[in-house]
Amino acid sequence: MADLVKRQHFVPRTYLKHFSEQSGDKYFIHALLSDGTEAEKIFSSNITNVAFERHLYTLPGETIEQQMAVEKLYSDELEVHYDSIYKILTDSKKTEITSEE
Repeated sequence: MADLVKRQHFVPRTYLKHFSEQSGDKYFIHALLSDGTEAEKIFSSNITNVAFERHLYTLPGETIEQQMAVEKLYSDELEVHYDSIYKILTDSKKTEITSEE
């Protein structure tokens, strides 16, 4: 990972997109600010703009690789597999999981 990722999601976008509406290559969810309670205040938001915090997983370190170690771990080991796992878990015709899966 060559760049310092600043906007780090505590709810991964790969998860959020399964609860969203797709428009082109973007995904949108219906959201309400945390202090909101009125239905008319619900708005549509791109999933890139929700459930994130700046530098949530950024570690101290001298190099970008050191600073991004947690973000890279989540990206490489968890998020990259989420779509295939979601597909397996939500397939109503699937009754068994193979050892490869």
